[in-house]
Amino acid sequence: MGRLVTQYEENGTKLLDGVIRNRDIDKARVEKDLQRKKKELINIYNEAKGFVKMTKGSVERSPIASFEKQWRKKQEAIQDQLEEGRGME
Repeated sequence: MGRLVTQYEENGTKLLDGVIRNRDIDKARVEKDLQRKKKELINIYNEAKGFVKMTKGSVERSPIASFEKQWRKKQEAIQDQLEEGRGME
């Protein structure tokens, strides 16, 4: 009877060791996958950031941006003249 109990204990220990080993392997795989995904997201973010900077620079250098600046200055001058005219009345 004692030998039977010993065999059950040994088999149980082997099963538990296998489960623990599999859990450790799965945990390591998940951590590795998370690190890889983190690096991918950082790369995507950096690419998007570069694209936004490039687009911003392109918009700032475009002829439309220059035209808009001139238009705004003219509008401000007109607004100032209107306000001065109202003050005289």
